[in-house]
Amino acid sequence: EGERTGRAMALAQLSGEAGEAEVVKAAEERTEEAEAEGGGFAKAGEWLYVSHEAAPAASVLAALAPLFPPHGAAADHPCRFDYVSLKFEPFILHVQARTLRVARALLRCAHACGFRNSGIVIGRKQLNVAVRSTMHLDAPLAVGGAVVASPRYVEHLTALCNAKFVENRRRIQLLLRAIEREPLLCVRASAAEPSAPPADHSPPASEAATSASPAPS
Repeated sequence: EGERTGRAMALAQLSGEAGEAEVVKAAEERTEEAEAEGGGFAKAGEWLYVSHEAAPAASVLAALAPLFPPHGAAADHPCRFDYVSLKFEPFILHVQARTLRVARALLRCAHACGFRNSGIVIGRKQLNVAVRSTMHLDAPLAVGGAVVASPRYVEHLTALCNAKFVENRRRIQLLLRAIEREPLLCVRASAAEPSAPPADHSPPASEAATSASPAPS
């Protein structure tokens, strides 16, 4: 966005995803580590459906057809997968800031735009800002080889994911506009600081004690 406006950002992007991934993933089996994390998959898992746009419920149900009997779901219906989950992955961004002041400015923008799970990580040589929201969704459809969701419930989950798509994009646009309005984050290229960050970003003890941390959901 900085390039589009002819400006230089006071931030360096480390990684990021626009989110908006509506996925259905299945695994032949779950590992103990996955169970401890409350959902993950064994490495042998496969994607049954992936969309980066709002998805019609019919498309999701078509991908899940093997899970359900011909005339609707039955309780504890056998499933060839040990675990099946429908997920929505929202926007996430990790950036490196030049100074703690810049990092705090970005954090304020993120919180104001609805990314309430954002925070600052202060390292010895880097100041990183993680921009995150709490819109993640991970709903099990089959557990232990038994289907635990009905087609009607899948339709409800799909509608919920699609609503999250809309809100996710709205927040991204709000964040872009907020960054463009913040002088500390978006300065004219001619006045931009050198691209190389200082060797040590560690703040004074008094400043570190008041640095922002991830806000509660």
